[in-house]
Amino acid sequence: MNDMETLKKGKIVGIVFSIILAVASLITILVGIIFVNLSDGISESEAVKKETFVPTEATIVNMVRVKDSIGGAYTDHDWHVYIEFDVDGRKYSTELNYYNSDMYNGQKVNILYNPDDPEDIIYEKNSEIVTSSFKVIGIGIAVFGIITLVLGIVIAVKCTKSYKALKESM
Repeated sequence: MNDMETLKKGKIVGIVFSIILAVASLITILVGIIFVNLSDGISESEAVKKETFVPTEATIVNMVRVKDSIGGAYTDHDWHVYIEFDVDGRKYSTELNYYNSDMYNGQKVNILYNPDDPEDIIYEKNSEIVTSSFKVIGIGIAVFGIITLVLGIVIAVKCTKSYKALKESM
């Protein structure tokens, strides 16, 4: 194989690599945008619920620590927090689906409940954390995608310039 053939193969490899990197970057950017849109959708869904749900105070009645199903160890996220609250003289019990280390039995927490199904609740701290997490993760993924896209373009330009310079020197 002569030098010109090696040079052409190098250019082709550089261009193919740049195209693959660009496509992967665009997919990454798209995934980031999807995460941000999901966070907006969650926010809108929660906003609609907040308009129709009724605020009340609940009491934490039980906190159960369960072992992780995979490793069999205890971790911070392996807590089930149960609450009770009254609606029109009837007592309801449900899981809060949220835990932090400051919680304790007997603690009062503010929730919103669905008047048509009082066991359908929203704990505002939980919904804010989920929404914020999706948005931050989505923005991070999109920024990473943009950086890799720019990197792919820079590599493609450098490969093309190097190829032209080497071709002219031959």
